[in-house]
This record gives sequence, C-alpha cells and structure tokens, in this order.
Amino acid sequence: MKKFSVPGVSIGLIVDGDEHHLAYGVTSVDNPLPVDDHTLFQIGSTTKTYTGTVLAMLIEEGKLDLEAPVVTYIPSFKLADKAATSSVLVRHLVTHTGGFLGDLFDDTGRGGDALRQLVRKLPKIAKQQTPVGTVWSYNNAGFYVLGRVIEEITKQSYEDAVTERILKPLGMDHSFWFAEDVITRKVALGHDTKPDGTNTTARPWGVTRGINPAGGLVSTSVDQMKYARFHLDGGKAADGTRVMPARAVRAMQKPLAPAGSLADHVGTTWLLENIDGAKIVKHGGSINGHMSEFLMVPERGFAITILTNGSRGHELGTTVLNWALTELVGVTRPEPATRPFTAREADLYTGRYSMTLANLRLAQTSNGMVLTYELDPKVLEEAPEAAAALPPPMPVAMVGKDRAVVTGDFIKGSRLEFIRNGDSDVEWMRFGGRICKKVE
Repeated sequence: MKKFSVPGVSIGLIVDGDEHHLAYGVTSVDNPLPVDDHTLFQIGSTTKTYTGTVLAMLIEEGKLDLEAPVVTYIPSFKLADKAATSSVLVRHLVTHTGGFLGDLFDDTGRGGDALRQLVRKLPKIAKQQTPVGTVWSYNNAGFYVLGRVIEEITKQSYEDAVTERILKPLGMDHSFWFAEDVITRKVALGHDTKPDGTNTTARPWGVTRGINPAGGLVSTSVDQMKYARFHLDGGKAADGTRVMPARAVRAMQKPLAPAGSLADHVGTTWLLENIDGAKIVKHGGSINGHMSEFLMVPERGFAITILTNGSRGHELGTTVLNWALTELVGVTRPEPATRPFTAREADLYTGRYSMTLANLRLAQTSNGMVLTYELDPKVLEEAPEAAAALPPPMPVAMVGKDRAVVTGDFIKGSRLEFIRNGDSDVEWMRFGGRICKKVE
C-alpha cells in the first residue's frame, strides 16, 4: 500500500475450502474510516462476468444462442457499419471481437430506458474499427448491448435480472447498483494518485446507469467470495441450492477467442490463462480510482479478490496475486525474457497511437524505447488538473515478434502487441487490451 500509495484494501480468499478476509487502510483520505470486510468498493468490470453468468443461464434455458446475430434479440439494433450490424453475433460481444469502438461512456440518465437509449446512440458514436470477429479489443460498449439482450429476453431491467438470478440466490445482500443504496453504508471512495504519491478524491463517484452491464456493481470482499464459491462449486449457492447447471459454469470457462495483451483467451466473459500448468479464470475492474482483481484456480479450489481505492491499485493487486499464486497455490508466473528493440523494430514501432481520451507515444531515447501518455488538448483544456495525474514515461522491451512489455516500476509487466496491416506496416498497438490506431 505504501509503495503504490493505495489508501484502502479489502481482500477475500478461499484456500483449501477455508475463507479468509483481510482489510487495511481507510475508505477516504478526506474523511477516513477504517476499511473492513463489509466496506463497499466498486468492482468495475468484474461486473461483466455477472452479465456473462446471466447469459449462460439464458443459454441453458434455451432462450439465447451465442451464435445468433444480435438483431435476433434486439431487432432495432444498429451499428455505424451496416454490414457489422447484421453480422455481429452474441459471441462477438462476449469475447470483445465486435470490432467497434468500445470505450464510450455517454450519460443517458437514471431512468428505466437508460440502457436502451445508450444502445440507440451506438450508430453515431461507435465507429467500426476492424471487421467483425477479426481483432480482439476490449469493448465496454458491447456489454451495454448484452445488457439490452438480457432485458429483451427477461422483460426485466438489467439490474433486476442480475439481482434476482445471482445476488439474491447467493445471499449477496451487500451488493448494489445505485448510489442511494450505497450511501447509507460504509463505502470506499476512489482516489487519483499523483506521481509524488499524494492522493486526491476521484470524482464523480460511480457510473451512469447505462454502463451498469459493463461495470456498475458495488460489492464487498465477503459477497465476492460468495460469488467465487458459486463458480467454484459448479453453480450451487452456499446452502446447496442449484442456481445454475454445472455444465453452464464449465461452458463459461471454455476458450472462445484469443484475448490479446490481457490473457491467453477469453471465454464467456471470463479471461483465461494457463500459468505453470494451472488454469486461471479471472477478471478485474477499473472505475475512476477503484481498481480490483478477481481470480480463481478452479482445479485447486482457490479464489481471491482484491478491492482497492487507489488509481495504482492494479499494481498492488498484481503483486498480491502473484504472491498468493506462488505461496498458496504453488503456481509461479514466469518472468518474461526481454531484449532491446532492434533498429528495425524501433523504426517500425515508433510513433503516436490514438486512444479515446489520450494518445500513446512510443519513442527511442538514450535509455531505450519509452511509452508515454499524451492527453488530448481538449481534455487538458476542460480538466487541466488531469496533467498532474499522468503516469510517468514507461520503459519497454521486446519479448517476441510484435510483442513487448513494460519494464519500469509503473505497471511493470503490462503487455504491448503490434498489429500489422498485412505483413508490413504496423496499423495498431494493443495496450491495456485496447487497440490504438497508429496515426504518425
């Protein structure tokens, strides 16, 4: 916590059938309360696996087919690209291979039609970046669409469907969707960590309603371990009640597509890896100063969640995850063998890569290749304080053909992948799971 300037941490563990909880630090630097097992944190994108779990239930009920076009369930569904509209399947959405721009967070209000309105905006805001099914790029917007699929099939709001099918049966009575449910309880606030290690409260708190299927759940380490046991125990609640068929749990963990830079593969929303001979099933989340991890090793009966309220929480989480895997499971993640960029590689990869709200620049320096964040001038004009929160330059080294990793202290080990246009020029860099267009 000191190294990464994280104000508060809540950890849940299942090891050899026994459950453990650890809590450290404070909920907020401005109004500090001690973090405990029942402190609420935003879990962010781990929520996607709840969306996936409901989808798996609907598949078992014969109400949904992963191989069906999305328009089967949402006849009014449209994307900017007409060909993509008709060809995108449910499977493409759960595996982040829809090809359209995914980091879109428009506010469509708090009403019951918030999700419907957000999906209706996609033709105007979701540019088609790559052909459907061809390139993996982490896609939040695809989960807004999946939330609408759930609403159309169940005739319930997304939140009610997840609550009735997962939260209530598992006894997850400290997991919520809306601020008014959270504010009366002990809740951690997110923090932006500056390069000097100081923290400021991240605002706004939470996400808008339309974003809930991609990352809206607020929960505790205790409730997250109830969810972990449900998946480890093949779809049963703690009292033995079958909530979901075991085959559906296993199907969610079946590799469906490669998951560039974040994992080896993606299943039905789960990110999948093989580390030291062990199958890892995981996800995590990032919501404005809340960083979380969720990981299971089903064959070893192991699960862990790490909930943090600092913008460098993923670095703390990765450190704790690697320790836990080695010491508690006997699984060690190998250190990648790195080497300097060749002159040809440096020339090929050097340039500026465009993201939604910022750019990344990869450049040659006297100390080797370095990756740097650059904010869009419009963002700086609207929020000049954002410059102070930019991460430091990140040294990178090669680990294989068109693959590199960050080697410095900040987000060490994060992977970069370069995607070529045919066999020659680099068209995209994948970083943080997203593809970034090379623009110069």
